[in-house]
Amino acid sequence: MIQLCLRADTTIIAVEPACLVLEHRGRRMTLDGISGLGEAFRRLAAGNHDLDEMMLALTGPPGARCGTRIALRRFGLALRMLAARQLVEFRCTDGPRMLLTAVPTGLLASFDFWPPGTDHPPSAGLAADRFQLSRFACAHQVGADLIVEVPHKSMRVSVHQPEMGGLLTLLARPTTVEHATRELSGRSAAVVREWLRFLAATGVAGLLDAGGHLVEDHDPCLSLREFHDVLMHTASRGGLTDAPTWAAFPFAGVVPPLPAVKPQMSGELIRLPIPDVARMTAADPPLVTVMEQRRSVRRYGEPLTVGQLGEFLYRIGRVRSISGPDQGNPKAYETSNRTYPSAGGAYDLEIYPVVRECAGIAAGMYHYQPVEHALSALRPREAYLRRLLYRAYTANGGQVVPQVLLVITSRFGRLSWKYRGIAYANTLRDVGVLYEAMYLAAVAMGLAPCALGAGDSGAFGAATRLDPLVESSVGEFMLGTLPAGDDG
Repeated sequence: MIQLCLRADTTIIAVEPACLVLEHRGRRMTLDGISGLGEAFRRLAAGNHDLDEMMLALTGPPGARCGTRIALRRFGLALRMLAARQLVEFRCTDGPRMLLTAVPTGLLASFDFWPPGTDHPPSAGLAADRFQLSRFACAHQVGADLIVEVPHKSMRVSVHQPEMGGLLTLLARPTTVEHATRELSGRSAAVVREWLRFLAATGVAGLLDAGGHLVEDHDPCLSLREFHDVLMHTASRGGLTDAPTWAAFPFAGVVPPLPAVKPQMSGELIRLPIPDVARMTAADPPLVTVMEQRRSVRRYGEPLTVGQLGEFLYRIGRVRSISGPDQGNPKAYETSNRTYPSAGGAYDLEIYPVVRECAGIAAGMYHYQPVEHALSALRPREAYLRRLLYRAYTANGGQVVPQVLLVITSRFGRLSWKYRGIAYANTLRDVGVLYEAMYLAAVAMGLAPCALGAGDSGAFGAATRLDPLVESSVGEFMLGTLPAGDDG
């Protein structure tokens, strides 16, 4: 049975001729636009949750003249208004057993429990149809349940019984009601049909067309999107998820926050020249000039010098000051002030110069120490450095091997200690901000900059032996000198 239920924090107070009066979390609200739908909502208020019975109450039995598509369409619109406010949920039951629960998670929640173009909800025709799992569906564990996120539909389905897991496994390939009934022995075709109908209605699965494709495969919008991009976007944007997407401080008082500055990674510290800020202020071109001249350059002149590299890192990466934490506030954490902004002043990003050619400093890999304005020398295997540089070469179209590759990493815990839902999204925002700061500094200095859209996090992890769940590369930036005759 497929049921429509009010959420635990919602009650129908009255069913008026043209509106519903509800109470949600102690607050009374009125939902207009239910003219002609009173019987369905009176059933819901009385505790009759059978969704098909509600729809049949509006349209009459199959073959009856009173059945209308308009009534179902209006009922569907009313349900979407309730779902957008997260007042209802859908359940698939087997007698007293709860099998599946579907919860709308955002304003744009989408579902369809009746076949398009028909007057009545029963769908015996589904028997011959083929179903397959949506490529956007994502299963993971929460508490004692298996949760299936359906980000493109703003729906979340909880799987309560083991046989549902078996059905999801079958749906990795095209599956009919007959095939699923045979594989899930002991269940009737009518019961399995309802299970598949529920999964299809909530977007976990879909009906295949004659060519063996889902609607999402032909949709000009969805066909362009990749699973992980859709999932991350919906999980990190308010209105598309019901999960926290703010500074929730989930680990305050549980795990201490990471320090604002990463400890020195080696005992071998190379001090960099400290540039004269007053000189830079006087000599730099105006901001508008720098922005107008900003471009990616994929050709080089003479090797960079340690002075140029040092000045570049000083401009874009140094710590100007450190603040906090307030010992009396469990949500307080150590912050720093730098030349570019960062989410919450957390500055999760680290810079690792991979030097191929730079006068005054040996080729190799280093970690930038932003307080000391120095480089910690690392000693990775040469093969990993070659791989990092080669990946940069292929990422810029095979035009140049960088003189210096600046690998940007994130200490993920700096943001995930404070934020829920948006920690990694904020990391990527920080990378974009740092990229722009790097471009502007390079143009002001007359250097050749180029941000890259891809890198090799595996090679970086192998080179540094850092756990990629703790710290991993999230951006790469090439730096060199302009070729002779190119003044920017």
